Amino acid sequence: MTSSSARRPLSPPYDLPPLPVPDTRTVLYWVLFRDFDPTLPTPPVLALAEAAPTLAAHRLAAVALRLLQELGVTLPSEATAQLRAGAFLWGQRTATALTLGRAALDTLPKTSVPFVVTKGLGIALHHRSLAERPFSDVDIVVPKACYHKTLRHFESSGYSEREESKPPWRLLVTSCREAVNLESPAGGRLDVHHRIPPWIWGDRVTFAKLQQHSRAHRDGPFSGHPLAATVDNFIISTLHIISDRNRPGESVMIWRDILFLLENLTDTEILEASLNYRLLPWVRWILSALPPNTVRTSLTFTLSAARGSLPHPRRTALLLASPSRRNVILNQTLRLPTWRAALFLIAMLLPGPAFLRARFPNSHRRYRLWWLQGWDTLTTNPLSPSPTSPTRSVHGDSH
Repeated sequence: MTSSSARRPLSPPYDLPPLPVPDTRTVLYWVLFRDFDPTLPTPPVLALAEAAPTLAAHRLAAVALRLLQELGVTLPSEATAQLRAGAFLWGQRTATALTLGRAALDTLPKTSVPFVVTKGLGIALHHRSLAERPFSDVDIVVPKACYHKTLRHFESSGYSEREESKPPWRLLVTSCREAVNLESPAGGRLDVHHRIPPWIWGDRVTFAKLQQHSRAHRDGPFSGHPLAATVDNFIISTLHIISDRNRPGESVMIWRDILFLLENLTDTEILEASLNYRLLPWVRWILSALPPNTVRTSLTFTLSAARGSLPHPRRTALLLASPSRRNVILNQTLRLPTWRAALFLIAMLLPGPAFLRARFPNSHRRYRLWWLQGWDTLTTNPLSPSPTSPTRSVHGDSH
């Protein structure tokens, strides 16, 4: 992926690499932004048909089907079937997330643990339909003081973290990871956060602020439960571009999320939140990657007129640079404060005996195997770690 539009100036003296937006010549780019820029020319039918598997993989099948219907474009039957299958699959996943997520959230009030639901449904409500903004899990944020209590509660209900994703030491759960991804045998998926990722950039987006701004969902799947405010979901989405699965820019749906959220916020709301969380230059930088016709001029002027310093500019540049973008260990290290990054690296280098026994039950050279697999993952195929590789232990972000 390459940046698709001319970057608007950032506040000097910072200069960051382009954000990974799909190339302007691709069908993926057209499907992402056609709703927000009607001047984008419709790609040839052959290109649209060839892109069907990619669109389905990026959760954009339902969007593509609607656009094609509106424009009167007919694809070959095989491509249409691929899009329909993709839309159906993600529709099922969304229905499962809503049903099982609601059941899980309904049990949480009895623990007296306060929580806020972020992303997911709260963002999808601003899209044209749930079908066009599918999701497969439910994200919640809880106070750090209640974090382990919350995890134990869900574990008692049948949820657990995948064995290959568990950290090498228990202390890393809150010391070096922002969240834990839990799954149930029935297919429920919960991402339980004690802070907003990535760590050092989301530091001021605290639970207290999210709770203060949240509102109870009235009519719908999560009725009665607190959803994050639209402006907070916007801020979280701008951060999520970098934090998503430790692979910056891999999920392109986030660009549509940001644009739909922008449509439901005033310039003043966006400015105040950006200043409150000390992320104004960050928000400006994220919006600069969007096609020029998609961001209203008044917002551009409002944000450009305000001042602020970009948090951790060197870390940001390193995070987006190869090989950091392609290696989850380096990625997670760069997201953490210095002493936590050091702790994380030491823990990954010297995992606990119980952890190694679970990974390599039939070997007496467990440390050697761990180091060899870690090195192999770092140097050969960092984006597809093996099930027992160290890189599978660092994730705390949602899908």
